[in-house]
Amino acid sequence: MEDLILLGNGNMETGSILTEFNKVEFFSDLEDHEIKQIAEYSNAYRVETGSTIFKEGSTTPNLCVITEGEVAIFKKVSPFESIKVADIKAGGIIGEMGIIDGEPISASAIASQDSTVIIISDENFKKLIKSDSVMGVKLYQKISDNRWQVKAHNRTTCRPVYVKNKPKNKRIK
Repeated sequence: MEDLILLGNGNMETGSILTEFNKVEFFSDLEDHEIKQIAEYSNAYRVETGSTIFKEGSTTPNLCVITEGEVAIFKKVSPFESIKVADIKAGGIIGEMGIIDGEPISASAIASQDSTVIIISDENFKKLIKSDSVMGVKLYQKISDNRWQVKAHNRTTCRPVYVKNKPKNKRIK
């Protein structure tokens, strides 16, 4: 995250961080006071094209909300090669599974264009949940709902994989 340029944290002018949160559908059903509460535990960053937001294998999870721009997700296929597995546009969230399961980050995230992101660190996410368990439940539910939407989208948009030497169906007479 050393490539990220801090724009402000939850203590910054409330209106500007609220503006960033309000750009994202993920937060659309939350009240302004709930968004302000989440904003207190967040940092907004400017990310230049080519800058790394997350590195695969990192053990420091962060929930990242992309409010402007686009981020490419890369997965290592060998020690020297990575492939792009997704492009996440403004409004998307990444890194949420590391917050949930505590596992190392499963892929790298690199800005494919100048972007603005809001990041809630694992530590701040835990502080937020500890300070307001109702908000914690809401966020966990939203993350869960988002994961199901992503999985459903992937099932309908991914190309099928064809297996060679697939056994033929036998006809029953």
